[in-house]
Formats: sequence, C-alpha cells, structure tokens
Amino acid sequence: YLIIVDHSVYTSSKGGKIASYERSVKVAYYIGVALGDFLAGLHARGFPSNQIHCIGHSLGSQMLGYTGTRYIEATNEKIWRITGLDPAGPCFSNSFIENQIRSGVAQYVEVYHCNAGGLGTTSVLADIDFFFNKKGNKQPSCHEGYIPGKGESDA
Repeated sequence: YLIIVDHSVYTSSKGGKIASYERSVKVAYYIGVALGDFLAGLHARGFPSNQIHCIGHSLGSQMLGYTGTRYIEATNEKIWRITGLDPAGPCFSNSFIENQIRSGVAQYVEVYHCNAGGLGTTSVLADIDFFFNKKGNKQPSCHEGYIPGKGESDA
C-alpha cells in the first residue's frame, strides 16, 4: 500500500493556511503525531510494523521523527524504516534532538543530505547519514538536460 500525506494545506505559505515557516514547524508536530496515530490504528487492525516504510522530504522528514515517536508510544513497536530526504535545517538545527528525525524512531533510519548548510540540516541524525555535494546550497552543474539551458541537477 502507498499512503501519501500532503501537508501543504497546513504548511505552505503559497495557498496554505499558514503564512510563516516558523508556524509550519509547529504544525508539523501535530501532523506527525496524527500520522503516528493513524499508523498505530492500522497496526491495531493487523497491519505489521515491519511493513511500514515512511519517506519524507524537508519539513516532512522532520515530521517523521514525531510520527515514529508516537507510533512507539502507541504500539510498543517501531516502524520498520524511515527515510529522510534532506531534512529541514531552519528551526531544527539548534533544537533538541527529540524534536527531529533521528536514530531510534524506527528500526532503521536513513537520511540523505543534499542541501546541508543551505535549507537542510547539517546534523548527523540517523543510523546512517549520506552527505552529497559537501555542505551548502550550491549544486554542481550537470550535462545538458531535457530542458535547454538546464542540467539534470537543476531539477
């Protein structure tokens, strides 16, 4: 099964209900907890923990820290796997580790950092962290892509 959570209606400044990133960070906690409760409800109906793989990008990655924590509280089990794609840095880089995606909120947590030091966090958080393109927000150019004047890394 595939479940997609579009939290942009609550966290996007473009057409969403919240106009600031800082408020979006606060709402991310509640969405993460609600997702944890939803997954715990599936577990109570027989869906096994070892078949749950959650993937989040940026703020969605950080949200999954709350999801995993809530799932553990509700079921005394861990989600099988959480993958964070470039977890958000602003409002998280100096926060307590329990407020972030981190090792221990699932059986296996992996994080891919592509914009560390830009909008992504520089913190080592997971069972394994991969850092691409060193630190910063400058992505290296690639060969000419499908769109003239744009390389594949510009996507």
